[in-house]
Amino acid sequence: MGDMASGEYKDLECCIEERPDGFYVVRGDKAIGPYDTLLLPETERRKIAEELSVTEEEVKKALLSYVPSKEPEPDVIDIRLDEVRAELHGKKVRVKARIVGMSDPMAIPRFLKINCECGYGDVIDLLDERELITLRHYLFDRKKLGRRLCSCGRIGRLVEQENEMLDCTIIHGLDIAYERFGETRPLRIYLVGARLPRGVREAEFIGHVIRDRNNKLIILAREGRPLHEVRYEPTDEDKSLFKRYFQELKPEELLHVIDRSICPEIVGRPEAKLAAALTLHSPLAFYFEGKLIRGYITCLFLGDTTTGKTTIILWIFRNLGLGFFGRGDLTSEVGLTGAIDPESNIIIWGLLVLADGQITFIDRCVSTVS
Repeated sequence: MGDMASGEYKDLECCIEERPDGFYVVRGDKAIGPYDTLLLPETERRKIAEELSVTEEEVKKALLSYVPSKEPEPDVIDIRLDEVRAELHGKKVRVKARIVGMSDPMAIPRFLKINCECGYGDVIDLLDERELITLRHYLFDRKKLGRRLCSCGRIGRLVEQENEMLDCTIIHGLDIAYERFGETRPLRIYLVGARLPRGVREAEFIGHVIRDRNNKLIILAREGRPLHEVRYEPTDEDKSLFKRYFQELKPEELLHVIDRSICPEIVGRPEAKLAAALTLHSPLAFYFEGKLIRGYITCLFLGDTTTGKTTIILWIFRNLGLGFFGRGDLTSEVGLTGAIDPESNIIIWGLLVLADGQITFIDRCVSTVS
């Protein structure tokens, strides 16, 4: 049962009760209902007053005085992005996503106001989680915004307030562990009231699972943060340690340090680890004789099975958190380059595009699906 809004409505002859199933009843000497909303028309209020032998004004005050009991903060469910399903509709979830497409930010109003005859219509905050359905209707079906009951007892339509605007960005994401690039459709995440820094490729989102206008499941998120640093800038300590451990070592000592530092469980492959280290430390470009030329190294591991090819690159990807990983036998050409999503007209980035300025690890690249 809810609480009274103020002392003005104490000692009423009827009150509102919320049932466990979410429906409402008006209770006096008996219960009238149930109703799925408290936005009751005048004819229904008059009928309730007659049934309870009270005045229509008493019924109106009871409807206005009802304040839902504050519910505990809903638990956030940690799921993988590919676990989004219908039974999670309306639930608050936390997901980690690899961003493969992003729209330009749109601007939507933070507040809607009830346009009421009283001139002091209530204000609806779209960042309030209790207004999730209102936000969903605003984004996908504004015809369903309808009219709202003002605190004065009148009903008015909702109008936009442009004094404060929110960023709204459509993000296409895949599960961060997914390796079949181009073989599945990304899930759309609507990020409202927050923005990610430029260049973010993996992020964590907290939001609710809802339906879009086509009844497809999406995530409506109000929180988003990068999973990794967007850009690494070496500190003075990093430079000092690099000089100590690498620049002052003899070549044979350096080879030993690299062999014991990268994927130490693999032995007998120091040259492969050296090639990996040189690739990771190669500059993207540099000036030579007044011309900017390519500086980054591409590296191809060839050899029989059980020689550590996959193990070394997976160790770098998982333990150092560098770049992006995909399997050639599970990745199409579209998955490597990109495609356009026909519904939102957003370019879905492929594996190579995602790793722009970084590094891509492609296992079994000779088996890339055409």
